[in-house]
Amino acid sequence: MIALCSVIPILVGVLPLINHRHTGFLHNEVPGIVIPEKIQQEIIDSGEGAPQEGVRIAVELIQQLRSWMKGIYLMPAFNRYDLAVQILDQVK
Repeated sequence: MIALCSVIPILVGVLPLINHRHTGFLHNEVPGIVIPEKIQQEIIDSGEGAPQEGVRIAVELIQQLRSWMKGIYLMPAFNRYDLAVQILDQVK
């Protein structure tokens, strides 16, 4: 079987979650975005550490998708470019 990305180059958009409010907005108000309850709960449980939890989740997602994607584009919310740098450092 031919891998999909060998035929069609796929870029995956990754938006690191910042906090529970951000997660809820994306899940409830942005068509096409579904954030599983497990992920929402992880963000809630992380409290003040939510941005770091968002980085961890983003890195885990990228690692899971790495075998069939050609690349990623990061969309740091609220000018949190520091989180994008952390993600890039971990997925090199």
